[in-house]
Amino acid sequence: MDRGRPASPLSSQLAAWMLEAHPGADVSFVNSGGIRASIPAGPLHYGAFYEMFPFDNRFATATIKALSFRKLLQDGLVHGHGFAIAGIQANVTCKGEELQVELTKKGRVLRDNDDIVLLTSDYLAMSERFAQAGMEKEAFHVDMGVPIREAIVAYLRKKGGTVAASPSIPVKTPGSWPVTCLVR
Repeated sequence: MDRGRPASPLSSQLAAWMLEAHPGADVSFVNSGGIRASIPAGPLHYGAFYEMFPFDNRFATATIKALSFRKLLQDGLVHGHGFAIAGIQANVTCKGEELQVELTKKGRVLRDNDDIVLLTSDYLAMSERFAQAGMEKEAFHVDMGVPIREAIVAYLRKKGGTVAASPSIPVKTPGSWPVTCLVR
């Protein structure tokens, strides 16, 4: 699977693996820039996984409002920040010059006031970008256990099998990133 920005099948797969390796969250969010190499299809070897994700980041979770998550996605889409999500789908449209992001989980549209459990890395949870979307650092619980990479590797070893094509990218946009809504 190839890495890419702003989103790629590999970044979407990493987000999905995070949810599988650390269950209990509604959605995971990864920074595509944190993926440093592509990984080949077929049997996954630790060295290839380490090259893809060489960081010792830990899992961080927080219960947040859907509005905050939508703001985080809007900011990333408008400014071209690479990210991927899993667990929730985002449908992006333009209403005039305004970028609209509709979030759904299992076919149900999430309202701004709905609570969702977000899973991400401690690095991202402590970032200014998350704070600007209304997610304060203090809201996150950082799991000081094994790094994300090691938890995913352990999950994949237990699961067995090979690396296959990842699910589709769950963010549907009107055009490429950064997304611009223009009135003509």
